[in-house]
Amino acid sequence: MLAPNDDAALKALFLTIREISKNWKSIHHWKHALQSFQLMFGEERVPLDAL
Repeated sequence: MLAPNDDAALKALFLTIREISKNWKSIHHWKHALQSFQLMFGEERVPLDAL
């Protein structure tokens, strides 16, 4: 069995946050977090309309 690399761990974290954020009522500093995700994952994978 292969061990996950850093990219796989970051992707899993991003997808988890994206999924649980659907149930959040208020997201503090979400704009700053999304901007960080855009730098890490690229603008095509984190759309601006998510703001």
